[in-house]
This record gives sequence, C-alpha cells and structure tokens, in this order.
Amino acid sequence: MFDKKILDSIHGQFSPAQANLMYRWAAKVTNGQFVELGTLCGKATYVLSVAAKELKYKPWVITLDTHNLDFVRMKYGRTNTFVEFMNNMQLAKMSNVLPIVGKISDAYINLMRKDKYIGFLFLDASKEYADVKRDFGQFEPHLLGDATVVFHDYDWKTIKKFVDELLADSWKSLEIGKNIIAIKRI
Repeated sequence: MFDKKILDSIHGQFSPAQANLMYRWAAKVTNGQFVELGTLCGKATYVLSVAAKELKYKPWVITLDTHNLDFVRMKYGRTNTFVEFMNNMQLAKMSNVLPIVGKISDAYINLMRKDKYIGFLFLDASKEYADVKRDFGQFEPHLLGDATVVFHDYDWKTIKKFVDELLADSWKSLEIGKNIIAIKRI
C-alpha cells in the first residue's frame, strides 16, 4: 500500500480517496504495462508505481506528459513540472517508472509498441472532448482484452460525455468514485 505522507507531499489534484480507488483497481491487473497520460508532478504515478511493484509480474509504469502547460503555470506558478516530477520519483523510489516527455502522437505511440501491451490505462490529460476522444483512440488499439481504463475528472461534462458514449457501446463501468471512473470492455 502507498504511504499517505509521500502521497500528500506530491503536488496534484488527486485526492486520497481517488488514490485508494486507483490502487485497488491497479492491484487487480494480471498482465500488461501501466500507462498514464497526464502526469503533472507524479501523484497518481506514485500510486500506480506502488501497485505495480506489488504485483507478481512487476509491470512498468509508462507515464506521458509535456510537463509544460498553461494550466500548470496558472495553478502552480511555474512553467514546467518535470524537475519536480523527477524529484518526486527519487523521493518515492519509483524505479519502475518510465517517463516520456513531449507531445503524444499516433506515430509516437506506434513506435513504442505495435502490439497490445497495456493492462491499465489512466487518462488525466486535456479535458476537451475532442482531445479525450483522440487520446483514448490513440491508446485503445494497444489495450489488452481485459485492460482496465480509468478516467480522472469524470465530473467534467466533456469527459462524462465521452465515457458515457463508451458505456453505451462496448464498455462497462467497474466503479465510479468522486471524479473518477474505471471501465472495462464487455
């Protein structure tokens, strides 16, 4: 289980209740790598790292972020969160995390791996409907059949709209927490 003091020391918009839910969901994964889109300072990354280390098969946590966004500047008064993220990785001993910095594109993801390799996907990047749809679409071909997908900020209308479209099609809700939802394919 993760250390609440370490979790509290990392900046971010990820509550202890959300951390508990995500830890529980991640602890049930049986194969595949963990992928996180939208890292900020690594609060959710820390939870995924701890859960992954406790699994028998020891998956990597691949985290993708630009670490240079306008909302970071407005909310935290700095232009880049990468140095703080790296410091948090060292503090929390996240040796199983592979950080990738930069803009995500279809070609980039296809270069990472061409087969299905994701067992746990956490989406917490842009809140714009088109961006959420694009982000999910870029990763969906790489999801294992039993992969768990978690969306943060489910209370945003744009994210809720997209997730609800998935639920009306070929996905089912595993559990909904405050501003967070886990889904799986039917």
